[in-house]
Amino acid sequence: MKRRIVLSGVSVLLVFCLLVGASFAWFTDTEKTGANFSAGVLDAILTPENPNEEGAIDYTNLRPLTLAQLEASFQNGTPVGNLEDVADGYLADNLPLYFHKIHIENAGSLPMRVSLSVESSGPCSETNLPQIVENGSGGVKNEGKQAACDNSLADVLQLLLYQQDAEGALVPVNCSDGTQAVVWKDGQAVTYLLPETLAAGASTDYVVAAWLPGETVGNEYQAKHFHGEMVVSAVQPDTVSAEEPSEEVWDGESVEPVIPEGNVYKIATGSQLAWVAQQVNTQHDSWQDREHFSNKELIQVADIDLGGHEFPGIGADINYYFGGTYDGQGYSIKNFTINRPDSTTGNYAGVFNYIRGATVKNLTVNDATITGYSNVGGIAGYVYGGTVENCKNYATVQKVIGPSGGAGGIVGATGVSSNEITNCHNYGTIKGWGYLGGVLGSSINTGSYVSLSISGCSNPGAIVPDEGKEEYAGNFAGHLEDYAEVDGCKVLDTAYPVIVASGSSAGIEVLPAEQMP
Repeated sequence: MKRRIVLSGVSVLLVFCLLVGASFAWFTDTEKTGANFSAGVLDAILTPENPNEEGAIDYTNLRPLTLAQLEASFQNGTPVGNLEDVADGYLADNLPLYFHKIHIENAGSLPMRVSLSVESSGPCSETNLPQIVENGSGGVKNEGKQAACDNSLADVLQLLLYQQDAEGALVPVNCSDGTQAVVWKDGQAVTYLLPETLAAGASTDYVVAAWLPGETVGNEYQAKHFHGEMVVSAVQPDTVSAEEPSEEVWDGESVEPVIPEGNVYKIATGSQLAWVAQQVNTQHDSWQDREHFSNKELIQVADIDLGGHEFPGIGADINYYFGGTYDGQGYSIKNFTINRPDSTTGNYAGVFNYIRGATVKNLTVNDATITGYSNVGGIAGYVYGGTVENCKNYATVQKVIGPSGGAGGIVGATGVSSNEITNCHNYGTIKGWGYLGGVLGSSINTGSYVSLSISGCSNPGAIVPDEGKEEYAGNFAGHLEDYAEVDGCKVLDTAYPVIVASGSSAGIEVLPAEQMP
């Protein structure tokens, strides 16, 4: 008999065995919905509106096994474990089901972190279970009595996590300490946080295996039950709190090379981020020796704390630019300064000083001050034929000289090419002299071959121009050319105009503070 419950929150013990030091915002504003866990498979289709899926997970008549016996029963296709043999008629009361497959799909438009956990449902209503006891000779016997379900299998059951390789064989999922990941052990739920962000439209699969350790569990548990709910929850990466420091803080000097997996580079620390900047910024006599990371993908896999040190930024100018894809996966780069107020080194300043033909997405910049001579942005100083999407800036951005160039919460200035800024939000303060804008400082190039699209962006942040230079300050943008297409954007209602020069403010809604996102 299967039972299903609907809960409004996650109340299990949280044990993050793969990621330490990050905090997360849990989607708990909607109730979990019952998912299909029939035939041993849970299909979890997650969206921001439906961030939790659960399915009844019931275990009866399990046999104590060694771990090798359990894994072998899956791989050799016996009815105990082969998922392909699981059919509607297979789930008879007298047949155990050791393996459940979980298919997880991100059906939303933004990346999400995902967790797996189990919640005990308590005893079922059955009262005629055989009462199995030890016989005193190392075996068990049926006393001929009937007992009610007490869910006592929970005390000895372990629910192990696996994935399948290309041939379909089980591969244990391990934690960072080398132990196998579990979602239930020693009578307690253990929340497993998937180690990497699940991109929009992506999916992944896990196998949950029910194990009664044969070395410690006797046959008297064969008639016991466990009834629970497998819960799959979407988790949104948030900033690291002051009480939860990140695992590694950059010392301001170390540089750690990143070994790619194909064309993918995983960035986890400040020293690795410094290596990326070094690779792009180092000057070479031959253009063939320059590293732009073109056609390569850099994926940030943890929040990065730069320790309050000065960071050089990635890219230098039109010859030494970042040209790949950087996916922050919702993580942050925080606690740093960029201070280049002179005209020699400060013409482009941002986490990415200069990008060309590149995409920067899903990145948050926190607790930072970025100062430059011209073209200063929280995310990118200068964008030449690039895309910035799903980014947030909380840093203070300052331009020291004007009026040429611009300073923007997201992008300082855009150049001659097709550029896009999508779903980006500035919460930082934009200061200085020159074209100042909450989202974009300046788009100053014209021509039929130039395009600029800005959509779904907002600026709740403050604009603070130098005294006497207020005429250059705009809530949304400083200088915006007529060719720019703006749609679905919002700015805070202040004394400054939405746009200072040129472009139309159509597509930009002016709102009071209480209505800003």
